[in-house]
Amino acid sequence: MIDFSYKTITGEDGGKTAHFSLQGELTIANAEALRQTLVAALDECGELVVDGSAVSELDLAAMQLLCALHRAAVARGKNVVLRGIEDGCWPEALALAGFSRHEGCAHTTDKTKCLWCS
Repeated sequence: MIDFSYKTITGEDGGKTAHFSLQGELTIANAEALRQTLVAALDECGELVVDGSAVSELDLAAMQLLCALHRAAVARGKNVVLRGIEDGCWPEALALAGFSRHEGCAHTTDKTKCLWCS
């Protein structure tokens, strides 16, 4: 089971940032509920900061969901930042799925803008 919460912070410039905290199993069983919340936050905010440091399990569906969210954000001129993926279940899961990168994907012109770049 995944537990997630977020808060929206309005900056001095009026821009909104949603800060997500994920905890537990980030798997296909929980992907739809998380997707709905992330998309709603993306609609109302210019930036999403997702903390995955407390994720205990991760599968390919979750990685694809986060990647699709990032692509949607880039297409809208918005930003998604993924934190806390250096340890825990993330490194092995990303490597096994082929998501570990040193350069951004083809979906952005800024090759440093990729969730999976190390």
